[in-house]
Amino acid sequence: MIRGDTARSEPTIGLPTGESPDDPRFLCDRMLIRLCRWLRAAGYDTSLAGERTSDRRLLTTAVVEHRYLLTRDRKLLEHRGAAGRVIRLQAVRPAGQAAELARRLALDWLHAPFSRCLLCNEPLHVDSGHGAPPGSHGPFRRCPSCARRYWDGGHVRRMRAQLTAWRHAASTGMHRDDESFIL
Repeated sequence: MIRGDTARSEPTIGLPTGESPDDPRFLCDRMLIRLCRWLRAAGYDTSLAGERTSDRRLLTTAVVEHRYLLTRDRKLLEHRGAAGRVIRLQAVRPAGQAAELARRLALDWLHAPFSRCLLCNEPLHVDSGHGAPPGSHGPFRRCPSCARRYWDGGHVRRMRAQLTAWRHAASTGMHRDDESFIL
């Protein structure tokens, strides 16, 4: 069960115009920074709104870039053009938000794991691993924008386990609102 107002059932939302059902794109407001990183970890193209971005600017960006706007802010739903574009999540924690989003969009939490930079959202490129810490295991990847390097370490195994648990919960309709790994 998701925390928050569970008496109201939110409808399943269709795709924004120009979207592929296999590859939805997202824009998270600042309230959902942790969910943003988890969506990136799952392989989804997910932008994060800047500090103090107006509601109108958020909605305009979502429309222009063909993105779902994810928020916990009720006021965003009042804007013209919000219908079908804005998804208001009720859950407070990322696990609840993940379950809610998976239910409403049939989201696959193992879409393309660890294929995007968690910080800047760019698709990762294969890297030689030269200069990686001793004992680190490949495959090695690098962000072409910020040059951050990624490899399969313990943190990736824990994150993959969390994504797998969210995928399983979505497919079975079960949900636990705990966080085994904070991102």
